[in-house]
Amino acid sequence: MQTSNNSNIEVKNSPTQEEVLLIQEIKSTLADFIGEDEHEIFSDLIQTYQNDANKLVNSLRKAVAQGDAKSLRRATHALKSSSGNLGVHKLAQQADELEKRAQANDLSNITLTQFEIEYDLVCRTLKHFS
Repeated sequence: MQTSNNSNIEVKNSPTQEEVLLIQEIKSTLADFIGEDEHEIFSDLIQTYQNDANKLVNSLRKAVAQGDAKSLRRATHALKSSSGNLGVHKLAQQADELEKRAQANDLSNITLTQFEIEYDLVCRTLKHFS
């Protein structure tokens, strides 16, 4: 197991370089928010985020498929906020862009390819904490 210089929170397995950068960002954000020694709270926040993000992403996918701007706006807004709070800023930014499209009721030609790639990276990265 590895530990970060800015936090005593353990990371399992050997992450890729891309995952390492995201791990550092998550640790830094949460250490600023809850402190470095709050392992149980840290784990609870990661688990809650994983559960909530999974539901929100499924809602987001469904809203895009159905052309439902209102549902897309709700899901992306919540995902943007929770991702930003966790330190998953690139996913938060992509959710923000989708939210703006939903607010403008511009769902034409929405592709989720880049979003899905980033969400997959976040999911893989968070597995290093479980």
